[in-house]
Amino acid sequence: MSDEKRQILPEAKDAYLRQRSTEFEAHPQAERLVDWFKANAGWLSPDVEIAYSNSRGFHLRAIRPLSSSVLVRCPLRLTLSHLNLDNTQTAVLHVDSPLKAFVGVLPNHVLTRLLLIEQRYLAKTGEGPWQPYIACLPEPEAMTSSVWFDDDDMDCLVGTNLAAATRSTLALLTEEWEHAVEVLRDAKLPTPDFLELKSFEWAASILSSRSFSSDRILPDREPFPILFPVVDILNHSTNANIEWDARPFEDFALKQTKHEAVQPGDEIFNNYFPKQNGEWLLAYGFCFPDNPVEQFAIKMTIPLPMEEALRKVGLYKPENVPFGMSKAFLASNPNQEQQYLRTRGHPFERYENSVCFLRGIPPWIVHLHFIMVLQNLGIEPASVDKAHPPARIVFDILLKLYEALEMKSRLLPILDSPRTFPNIKQKYAYIYRNGQARIIHAVREELRAVFDKLQVQNQMSPSRPVIISTTEALIALKSDFPEHYQRFENGLKIYYDTTILTWSSYSAQISALEEADHPAELSVWKVLLFALAHLYTTTFEKRDKLVHRWIQALQQLHPLPTVAAVDDEEPVFDDDMLGDFVHGVKRPIRDLNHTVVQEELPLELGEPTGERLGDRVAAWADGVVERCAFQLDGSERMLMYLETGDEAVDGEWAYREEEIELGQGCGVVLEKEGE
Repeated sequence: MSDEKRQILPEAKDAYLRQRSTEFEAHPQAERLVDWFKANAGWLSPDVEIAYSNSRGFHLRAIRPLSSSVLVRCPLRLTLSHLNLDNTQTAVLHVDSPLKAFVGVLPNHVLTRLLLIEQRYLAKTGEGPWQPYIACLPEPEAMTSSVWFDDDDMDCLVGTNLAAATRSTLALLTEEWEHAVEVLRDAKLPTPDFLELKSFEWAASILSSRSFSSDRILPDREPFPILFPVVDILNHSTNANIEWDARPFEDFALKQTKHEAVQPGDEIFNNYFPKQNGEWLLAYGFCFPDNPVEQFAIKMTIPLPMEEALRKVGLYKPENVPFGMSKAFLASNPNQEQQYLRTRGHPFERYENSVCFLRGIPPWIVHLHFIMVLQNLGIEPASVDKAHPPARIVFDILLKLYEALEMKSRLLPILDSPRTFPNIKQKYAYIYRNGQARIIHAVREELRAVFDKLQVQNQMSPSRPVIISTTEALIALKSDFPEHYQRFENGLKIYYDTTILTWSSYSAQISALEEADHPAELSVWKVLLFALAHLYTTTFEKRDKLVHRWIQALQQLHPLPTVAAVDDEEPVFDDDMLGDFVHGVKRPIRDLNHTVVQEELPLELGEPTGERLGDRVAAWADGVVERCAFQLDGSERMLMYLETGDEAVDGEWAYREEEIELGQGCGVVLEKEGE
């Protein structure tokens, strides 16, 4: 292209100069850096300049339309790394430094930091082969990565993974610095004042934010961090049209792939590749709102005794992986590798799973909970259809995952955005923190949507799986067996001082009651299940009633205890209490022990003629409620998940593909009441 065509158009030039005069400065250090770079075989496009502003620091801007795609090319000779201390390396600059004696003694990355600290000290006195380059590097007071957060800044990260990662990074840096100082002192080498911990942290920050991996230019050795002067001066943008061009053992260049679109005055960016905001803020000192690749990292910890127990029931067997999930995750170590929650629409895609609302949760976590649920229920993995486990198992997995996410959500609420921030570090901390919070809340809301669709409140339950409180159970009892309901209502009045005027009033009363530091509704559930099971064993008609089907489904999963097991247990209820609920008069539980049960009764009694049936049903009701009753956040009610015993109906909700709108996330659609 001719010189005439490379000139800035008058109107573009005027606009650019106006912009420069108000925001950008012609920095003498930038001019010295360019002169030094070119004098040492570096190449910088004549169509760009290194500019400076308070907000952008040193960066690259176009001064005219680009005549070539190549922006900058740095020779291997100008790079800075531990190789500069190794006299056997002929392709790089060598420095006369006492640090050369520690090549092979200290780790290479530590040597690079020490060399950078030394060169920074020399640069301040106008010395050193990289002086113009070092002079343009940011000083500690300009650092904004989380390593440089003070206590107030760190408070903004409470509840996040980055808080722990920052503390770990600082601890590791301190350990490496102390070891390096000890090695230098053992060698009788003076440790100058400038070799302080803050300088070591500064060097680590420079390398984490500006270095490249050496394998592009030195493919014959293990990768290590290496600094390319001027190449590293470009700021980051995910939209940058940039290409990295390395010629092994020679140089490293950046190319603008759509250079025709660059206008005079435009800042030219590099693309450091997609990263999550935690990595950006820890290593680079910035992050982005609405980062599309953001995930929530979960570090699993399986204690060794638990792992050994789960291994025995098939934790690591591919044939036990449920829900059609890929078995590849079994090759990873769950205690070492992080797992990631992902929201719907994530560019990395979500996880393969036949259960729609579990697709945002990593396979290792789903599989671990699957095996744990089987173990808790006493179910052998071989007896379960892994592709479509029964809905009861799906529900227990769902509940355990939801409780864990709910606890984390409380620790990491979504905060309102303040109008101003005390400093830029707290602004970035807020961006990162709320981005993490939105992920965990979105995945949690996917699971909560399932509960909301299953839950029935203050009305008759439909003939499908439901989540209900004692209110809805009593409504069903009243509908199916009005006389038995009247007896139970009388028992509530005697023992809980509760009068059912309306269902809403009962719900309010029972929610407010406590019994031995537990919700009173927990014991009401136990009495109610006993009453329903008693009704089930003594009523030989109306076998299709909903309350009977609930008990039958529960009993299939939780069989009655044996007589021997009951003998070892303390009495569950007051001996006369149950009579008021079941018979309307005080009658001891042993009356039910003598009940003769007909052979055709579809109940797995486990003992001939229902021996000691009353004691066993009481123990059964207590055990089922202790294992299965739960609370959802925002409610004081004790809830139970109940199925109809019809496998086709009970499993339908778990494997439907329909979605509901949650902002982010996948939900399920169930039939509306009455359909």
